Amino acid sequence: MMSILELFDKDNILCPEWLSYLQLEDDWMESIYSYEDGKHTWNLKNDFKEARITFDGEEYNFYGIDGGEMFCLERITEDYVMQY
Repeated sequence: MMSILELFDKDNILCPEWLSYLQLEDDWMESIYSYEDGKHTWNLKNDFKEARITFDGEEYNFYGIDGGEMFCLERITEDYVMQY
């Protein structure tokens, strides 16, 4: 397991303290990073999963992708955590 801090560090993104406790599977180090319209995005696609993480500075979202459809599985802000 790796921390979200490691993922953010990999792409030189400042990780807020309230998010730094989050753990991810190690395969996120192979994710593809992009930045567009004020939103950081990491896409991961391998033989076992397809997923996306987005962060706009205030809200972190974790999405699962199944059959081309994206489903929000977790939303985190400084004030709350929502899991779907």
